[in-house]
Amino acid sequence: MKQNENLDELLLTQIQHTKDSAKQPDKWLPGISKFYKIKELSIDERGRNGQEFIQTIFGIAGYRTQGDNGKQGDWDIKINNWRIEVKSACQDRTGKFQHESLHKTNNYDFVFFLDIAPDDIYFACVKYEDIPFDKIHERGNETKRFKRATGAGFKYDFKYDDNNQNLPKHNGIVKTIDDIVNIFKNCLENKN
Repeated sequence: MKQNENLDELLLTQIQHTKDSAKQPDKWLPGISKFYKIKELSIDERGRNGQEFIQTIFGIAGYRTQGDNGKQGDWDIKINNWRIEVKSACQDRTGKFQHESLHKTNNYDFVFFLDIAPDDIYFACVKYEDIPFDKIHERGNETKRFKRATGAGFKYDFKYDDNNQNLPKHNGIVKTIDDIVNIFKNCLENKN
């Protein structure tokens, strides 16, 4: 390839090479995967979608809910008086869900992980004091200057299987509003 040739073909070839050499096949298939459309949203839109989805669920279940009106604070919604940080993620090729920008500030009470696989919805709940900050990866710097930088904070990744030490104990595949509410209730009561 000459230096003055079009980069489009070079990039398309590289993308195809990377895709072909991936260790795991992509399970997100247009027209086949039930939740494929979420992959068409930007990362910020996926996050907003997750927050609004959780707020709607708890509103239907009879809880008082309040959104943060798009502010970039440490919590996203309030359910009754509990401050909730919602982390939404889509399953990657290895089966993992990657959650970024979790901050060690004690300005929220729970983290809800709303995780979307191609054909399933997973939900997990963790009390702030139960977040294993000592076992998860810190990205960026938690100093005042860098604490709000994109991707800064802690990265909490896991797979929903029995072998994962990082998996929150209150979790599962959810099919109904009651499934999500019951996981939250168990988390509140700190049941195993």
